[in-house]
This record gives sequence, C-alpha cells and structure tokens, in this order.
Amino acid sequence: MPATLKFVRFLVDSQGNKTAVQLSITDWETIVSEAMKELKNPGGNPQKAKWLDSDAVKNE
Repeated sequence: MPATLKFVRFLVDSQGNKTAVQLSITDWETIVSEAMKELKNPGGNPQKAKWLDSDAVKNE
C-alpha cells in the first residue's frame, strides 16, 4: 500500500509559481524505499516498472 503524505509544503516564487516541494525526511525515505521495491520487482527495469521517462515529462 502506498504511503500517505501527512504534510507537504510548496515553495513559490514572487510570481506565485510553485518552485519546490518540502516534506519530512521520514516521508522522503518512505517514498524512496517504496520506489526501490517497485523497481526491484521487474528486475530493475524502469520501463517494466511503468516509471515515466523523465524526458517525456520534463516540461510538466
């Protein structure tokens, strides 16, 4: 079951655009741990894990 974030802070620039996300180190470690498990299951292949290609979403 995916972890649920309890607190996330969005940092914005002077124009009000979101520029960064701040979360607890515990939440970050949980996200990374779950991601690594997800990647390990299909043999370490990001495509088989259905991860998005960073080039495909870099402008979003």
